[in-house]
Amino acid sequence: MIRINLLLTDRRGQAGPDLRQLAAAVGSLAVILIVLLVVAVRMMSMVSDLRAEERHQQEILRKQKDQLAEIDRFKAEEAEYEQKIAVIDQLKDKQQGPVHVLDEVSRSLPDKLWLTRLEQKGDTITVEGNSLTIGDIVAFVDRLKHSEYFSQDVELRQSSQKMIADQGVYQFTVVGTVATGKSPEKKADS
Repeated sequence: MIRINLLLTDRRGQAGPDLRQLAAAVGSLAVILIVLLVVAVRMMSMVSDLRAEERHQQEILRKQKDQLAEIDRFKAEEAEYEQKIAVIDQLKDKQQGPVHVLDEVSRSLPDKLWLTRLEQKGDTITVEGNSLTIGDIVAFVDRLKHSEYFSQDVELRQSSQKMIADQGVYQFTVVGTVATGKSPEKKADS
């Protein structure tokens, strides 16, 4: 009968490493591999979660940038509208200015004085006319000086007497500056 020794032995007949030690070593290695696998899976899960959070935060950032761009666009439109409104208000003031000036000149006219020419260039106004008396010319200039639509520098530049239809008539030229930015509505607000 032949005997077969299934136990590990070296040639000298000594038994090899104990099976328990081998099993413990393999078991330890398996536990370490399982722990490493669990840690790796956990790390990959954390990396995946962090990447998802990063994508989410980038999406939020992109939306906020879009909102900021829209706010900037609205602010630019608002500034443009405010500028347009200011231009319209300025045009309204300038449109009403000549009407008020003509009205004030008309109210300042004495009975025996008539105008032959009225010209406004910028803020300077030139009035030419005729009068039967020099006193009416002086009264006209004084009324314009005290008007809210003219500054105090209204002056009589030229005056001469001529005969028209056998009547002595004084021809005159008055020059003054229109007061800018004044109207009854604005004075009432002040």
